[in-house]
Amino acid sequence: MSQRPFDALTPNPTGARGTGALRGTFFVCAFGGVFAFAGLAVLAFLVPEQLRSGDLEEKIGSLVVGVLFTLVGFGVIALALRSSRESRREAALRERYPDAPWMWNPEWAGGQIRGSAKTAMIVAWCFAAFWNAIAWPVLPQLLDQVRESPSRCSA
Repeated sequence: MSQRPFDALTPNPTGARGTGALRGTFFVCAFGGVFAFAGLAVLAFLVPEQLRSGDLEEKIGSLVVGVLFTLVGFGVIALALRSSRESRREAALRERYPDAPWMWNPEWAGGQIRGSAKTAMIVAWCFAAFWNAIAWPVLPQLLDQVRESPSRCSA
């Protein structure tokens, strides 16, 4: 039985998925789980307590922190699971087509590669909208502070 020589395109010459990748997926999911748990804890315990008492800024701040941590945590978990699934799919394609590296990538195998400019534009617009939603409401408060004490704001 002959063994294939190692080449630079195949990190694991056998194409098999090792336990290291599974361990990596587990730890990334655990990392995301910490964020998701923290966000859910803030939403479940801190926000309801602040709804009963406290000022509006604390309520909004806690709500934003809870939602962001929850979304980031579950996003990290989803990306880790998706990456793991794609890695298994690629390993199966590497095993099936060991001498045809272009068959390992579905876009290359299909003979047509779609551009990503539209997706990049959508992501940029969403980021800009998110950034502006955070930054613009601060401007009136900043201008009020400058008007109240201009000496504090100058160097």
